[in-house]
Amino acid sequence: MKFETLPIVINGRAFIPMRDIFESLGAVVSWDGKKKEITARRGQVEIKLRIGDYNSTVNGTPIKIDAAPFIYKEKTMVPLRFVSEALGEKVEWDQVSRSIYIGKGPYISSESTQLKMAGKTFKVNIVKVDLNNDKVGVKVVLAKDRIGEVEPLKSMAERHGAVVAINGTYFNAYEEIKEPVGNIMVNHKPIHLGNFGTTIGFTDDNEVGFDIVRFKINGITNDNGREIKWVAYAMNRTPAPDLNTIVLYTPERGDYTRVPYGTSVIIEDGVIKNIVEGDAAIPKNGFVLKLIGTEIRYLDRFPKGAKADFTVDFEPVKTDISFWKGVSCALGAGPRLITDGKITVDPVSEGFSSEKILTYSMARSAVGVTKDNKLLLVTVNSATIGELAEIMKSLGAYNAMNLDGGASSGLYYKGSYLTTPGRELSNALVIYELQKLGK
Repeated sequence: MKFETLPIVINGRAFIPMRDIFESLGAVVSWDGKKKEITARRGQVEIKLRIGDYNSTVNGTPIKIDAAPFIYKEKTMVPLRFVSEALGEKVEWDQVSRSIYIGKGPYISSESTQLKMAGKTFKVNIVKVDLNNDKVGVKVVLAKDRIGEVEPLKSMAERHGAVVAINGTYFNAYEEIKEPVGNIMVNHKPIHLGNFGTTIGFTDDNEVGFDIVRFKINGITNDNGREIKWVAYAMNRTPAPDLNTIVLYTPERGDYTRVPYGTSVIIEDGVIKNIVEGDAAIPKNGFVLKLIGTEIRYLDRFPKGAKADFTVDFEPVKTDISFWKGVSCALGAGPRLITDGKITVDPVSEGFSSEKILTYSMARSAVGVTKDNKLLLVTVNSATIGELAEIMKSLGAYNAMNLDGGASSGLYYKGSYLTTPGRELSNALVIYELQKLGK
């Protein structure tokens, strides 16, 4: 729309020329100069407003409004939100672009606000994404595209052509290798197992699921028709040198396992190619199994020349396993905040013991989804986990969980930060526009 008189914002309320807004919404508008009264009709709806009057009527029902119409440069200015919503239209405000959307609204929008609860004021940044829109895609991404690295959140977003990005799961920020902690799936592949907390998963069709999900690595070696089963206890992690374990490494770890101890079984193109001590190169088209401590006793299950492969099986607590088999990306963090519209915070039962989760008030990040499949990506300046749950519920989340927080809390939107992280990050959840990537 083009206006002879521009929209005006007064005390946080947007006003727009009367005839422009009503006629653009398909309403017939009339003006009674004597009464200084505006009447607008669309279908079965009739709205009456008066200049300088905070009293209005909709279909004869009196309604008090908080922004009265006024005359400006010979134009009658009316409160945009009231007249739009009175006609049954949805109104959304994007604070970053200072844009108002009427009707279906944007499929990605942002808001920065203050919420008051129990005598406290919280600064909240929100990005809302309509997952029902086929232009929206969701991905989990890694710093520098491999596990154990860090990168600015903004850089991760821009490398992946993202419109929105929020920090993901916890990671070992103070270790030499900055490994993530929770479950991670990328491009339909589990690449890291956390096996604690809550996991959020997304399908290619933007269906969303939350659950406590255990991932198990089950392998099999085929030696001239003789099948030998085996398991790995971790994926793409650095175990302690004195730990008795079997760890699986995929190309998402990088070029090498970066673990200088243990016995490495190298599988390439589905065949056991070599067995070496200490660090080993990870084939681009294969994986490495590292046997450490007493688990070297299983080395005879991996004869050179035999075929070997593995699967990762899902064990969700409440949701259907078929959903997780169709998940394209997933991120494990937690604890769960909201389940089916009810606050269900119980961090201890999910394996959390740190006071940062149990009691502290600190910067927080959360991800939630409304009942009508709108994704909520939220950061709060300082809150306990219980307060975060209350905030997410007030924003309309039907299901929600906590993400990493503190210095990791960060929210990127359309080229800049709404919340600036205090450090580089290991992983992120990003939203991108499919049309921009030519998909």
